[in-house]
Amino acid sequence: ISPNMADCVIVAQAAVIDGVLQGPTFIEIHGGVIASVRPLAADEPVPPGAVEAELALPGFVDIHTHGLGGTPDVMDFWTNPGFTQSRHAATGTTSFLASVIFPALSSPGGAAALSLADSLQGRVGQLGHGSVLEGIHAEGPVISDPGALAPGDTDMPLAAFESFLDRLGPALKIMTIAPSMETKSGYARMAALSRRGVVVAMGHDKKATHDEIVASMRTVADAGGRAHITHIFNVSTFNHREPSLVNFGLCSSFPNIPCYQGLQPPTVEVIGDLCHVHALTISGLMSARNPLDVSFITDAMSEACPGARATYCGRPVRVSDSGKFVVLEGSETLAGSCSTLLDAFRTLSGPLGVGVAAAATMLATAPAIRAGLQHVGSITPGKRGDLVLLTRMHDFVGSVIAGQLWPASGRAV
Repeated sequence: ISPNMADCVIVAQAAVIDGVLQGPTFIEIHGGVIASVRPLAADEPVPPGAVEAELALPGFVDIHTHGLGGTPDVMDFWTNPGFTQSRHAATGTTSFLASVIFPALSSPGGAAALSLADSLQGRVGQLGHGSVLEGIHAEGPVISDPGALAPGDTDMPLAAFESFLDRLGPALKIMTIAPSMETKSGYARMAALSRRGVVVAMGHDKKATHDEIVASMRTVADAGGRAHITHIFNVSTFNHREPSLVNFGLCSSFPNIPCYQGLQPPTVEVIGDLCHVHALTISGLMSARNPLDVSFITDAMSEACPGARATYCGRPVRVSDSGKFVVLEGSETLAGSCSTLLDAFRTLSGPLGVGVAAAATMLATAPAIRAGLQHVGSITPGKRGDLVLLTRMHDFVGSVIAGQLWPASGRAV
């Protein structure tokens, strides 16, 4: 057993088990893995040394975060992953995908991103650093509308794209790719991703037409997969006559029309800081979709330090005076968030009026399923012992990662 995989017992007054908020619960973790989960009898004594909590949730899983700092430029944050990993652990995020921006690979930025991805591959799955790096979410290089990203390479030949995927290897879990840029290649790059089991995340595309999106989903479905939408509502559009990505993301089912036969609506991810997307819009999304199809993400690129400055792809960026988001200096263009998934949980269970169990589903279970992380996402025997412990008022007590307690200090005990 790894020294970072511990034995512990957690006694919670309430816990989300199998998507349901249950009463007093006894959770036993052995060798970093959940060994048993059962109701706690009314007169059952708490074992000596047990960790007690008022509320236990499955550890949060962030499938889209750019890191929180550690270097002067956002693009270099993952050269110092421990900075972000300890801070994620201190706010309930127990697993994450490192979002890596890939400009055109022939550019200096593209070469640097490749080198960065190489270094991250050896970190995947390692315990003891805090939140566990589970893989990579690549944004680009095949994107149409960069937003705050650096320009990509929309004409990347299939052979070069395949070599790129070979280099990223199994660490690549999700790739954001623009449907409108796939028409010329016959969706061959999406097919290459799907054959490898990589989630095709449609996004950074304001131009994608109805037919391009349907063809993208068909390509993924033919390979046995299901498409996803990157940060729905951001760098994507809705139109009542000419549907685009947002229209598809709001569907829980498709009309009985031949072009949709055999297709599932895409899963979606949404930034939950209430700055990138208005609360009313998020409520509409949740009214339309099953919680298992919605993953809340941070799209974070800084801690909440009002006025803090950094660079991003060589451009100056600044944390807003509210400390909630990052903008490109001298503009109103949102570059990223400063929120945590714990913030999103409190928003969901507070002003958005979502039940604790549904909130936990969208912060842990749904993103774990979407990223193919079968070993995390729920408090289930056989899964890694990852939990978030809170008070009844949702104050943070600590994260449990592979049975090891990480309190708000971000240091394991």
